[in-house]
Amino acid sequence: MIVPGQELSFLVPPTQAPIRIDKFLAAQIGTLSRTRIQQLAGEGAIRLNHRVVSQSNEKVKPGDRIVVYLPAAEPAGVLPEPGELAVLYEDEYLLAVNKPPGLCVHPTEHKKTGTLVNILLYHGKSLSGTGGPFRPGIVHRLDRGTSGVLLIAKQDEIHHRLTGMFQAREIHKVYWAILHGALPRIEGEINLPIGRHPRDRKRMAIRSGGRPALTRYRILRTGLGGTLAEVYPTTGRTHQIRVHFRHLGVPIVHDSLYGLKRYAGKGTLERLFADYPGLGLHARSLRFRHPVTGQELAITVEPPDTFKSVMEQMTCLETNRNAD
Repeated sequence: MIVPGQELSFLVPPTQAPIRIDKFLAAQIGTLSRTRIQQLAGEGAIRLNHRVVSQSNEKVKPGDRIVVYLPAAEPAGVLPEPGELAVLYEDEYLLAVNKPPGLCVHPTEHKKTGTLVNILLYHGKSLSGTGGPFRPGIVHRLDRGTSGVLLIAKQDEIHHRLTGMFQAREIHKVYWAILHGALPRIEGEINLPIGRHPRDRKRMAIRSGGRPALTRYRILRTGLGGTLAEVYPTTGRTHQIRVHFRHLGVPIVHDSLYGLKRYAGKGTLERLFADYPGLGLHARSLRFRHPVTGQELAITVEPPDTFKSVMEQMTCLETNRNAD
C-alpha cells in the first residue's frame, strides 16, 4: 500500500533496457499514474543516483537507484481539526462518509478551517494528492447544505479511476429532495443545459449555451404543501438538481440561493426546516463497481433526523408510478 509521506526506493535490474524514468516507475508502482509521477518529478520529489530528477523523460539504466518521496497529503496551511466522522465504507483504496448538512467539503484559499478535509486529516486518513492542495482525496463534492454519501480516494491512481468512472457515468447517484409545490407527473426528466448565471457568479442557470444536464425523478410522497422526490442525476453539473427543480417552479425547501420569493420563510415545510443547517436535499446512495476489486458496492445512508421527520409526515403516493 502506498502511503503519503512514504519514501520508496528502487534499483534498476541488470536485465532492464534503457527506459524513461516515468515509465519505469509507473510499472513498479501500480497505484501511481504516469501523470502523477511526472508531477512528482516537477516537484523535485524523485532522485536518480542521489540527484534530483526534473525531467520525467530522463532514461534509466541497469544499476541506477531511484528514490521517490510521496508528499504528505496534508495541504500547506490547512490543519487537522477535530470533528465527528461517520464512515460508511472503507478499505485501503477509498472510503465513503456521511457528510452532515452545513459542512463544507474542502477548504479554499479564503476559508481553510471547518471543512470535511480538516476532519479527515484529524482522523489520520490517507488521502490522494491529485485533487490539489485544498482538495486532497475529494473526487466529487456535495454542496454545503446537502447531506449524504461522499466518496473519497486514498491513492492517486484510485482518484484517477474514480474520476473516470464519474465521467463515464459508471457511478449511479440517488438523491432525495423535498420540494415546494407539486411536480407535473409522477415520473419525469429535466433535460436542460446549465451554465454560469449571467449576472450572479455564485449561481448557475438554465443557459442555451450551457453544458448538457439531465435529471430524472420519481415522486415518493406528497403532503405539507410539497413533494418528496427520488432524483437520479445522470450528469453532474454544479447545482444541477437545485437549478433544474427551480426551473420547474418547485424549488428545494430551505434553499436560500435558488428558492422562489413566494416560498421564502413561508409555509409548513419552511417552518419545519427553520433550524436545519442545510436544505432539503440528501445524497441517498452511490452504486458502482470497486475500481480495484470489481466488487459491486451500494452505499446508502438515511437522511438527518429533521429531514426524515418531515418526509414521514408526508403521505405515501399510491398512484400508478407510470401515469402522467
